[in-house]
Amino acid sequence: GDYHLNASSSYKNLGTDGKDLGADIDSIALKSIYDCPEATPIIEPDKDPFHLVLFPVPASAQLHVQIEIAPGTVTQIRVCNLFGREIYSIKSIENEVVIDVSQIPEGIYWLEMQTGISNKVARKFVVLR
Repeated sequence: GDYHLNASSSYKNLGTDGKDLGADIDSIALKSIYDCPEATPIIEPDKDPFHLVLFPVPASAQLHVQIEIAPGTVTQIRVCNLFGREIYSIKSIENEVVIDVSQIPEGIYWLEMQTGISNKVARKFVVLR
């Protein structure tokens, strides 16, 4: 296909030629993965209702997800690729969930966690082998 970045794209200033956009974004985004701390937040920690922690980052076989929720609270956990396509989903009432990422291709992903309709948080993580 013919891919072009629109003016509202968060990738518009990353130096892509617009051809093979996925490879351009991956090569640009992966340049910094070696400096990732153990937990990689994308929102201010004091605004995170779950105190969400992901480790190890980068992950190779398993991704541990730790959260602080009231006992019995149902949490929806989704893993999406950079294009927003859901590749994994689970509902849990546990404070720690282990996700098998061994069959997921190397790359950058989003983990989204939600309880109810208003409490939602997302974290970026990397799968690297």
